[in-house]
Amino acid sequence: MAGLALPLDSVRNPKPMRKWMVRGGIFLGVLLAIAGATYYWLIDESHVPSGARFALDIGTVRQLANSIPGAKPQQIRVEQLAVLRFPASALVAGNGWSKSDITVLHINWCIRRALRLLTPGWTRSLATRSHNR
Repeated sequence: MAGLALPLDSVRNPKPMRKWMVRGGIFLGVLLAIAGATYYWLIDESHVPSGARFALDIGTVRQLANSIPGAKPQQIRVEQLAVLRFPASALVAGNGWSKSDITVLHINWCIRRALRLLTPGWTRSLATRSHNR
């Protein structure tokens, strides 16, 4: 054992390195638990509530639209701009990582010779500036 030289501090007090490893392990464990819970909640979990129903009555929609004063659209033009592929979980949680299509549309409303654009994602101020040209 004459050739083996160990630092005296590590022989006398082995706790500092062990303390650091225990704290690091606890930190990593907590971090993994939080990441796993977040992944499950945001990506995998997709239960549908028992009372979830959505019924769209087009007759009621038309009746409500006619109750609003002002000019009504004479024509609506829809143009498909692109089809993008996204993971299904980006659309609905719990649908997995298979690819799903998303269609990008451009919608024009023609109201008495004026052309109104309905572009999803526009702010009110940008839409107003666009229509006032």
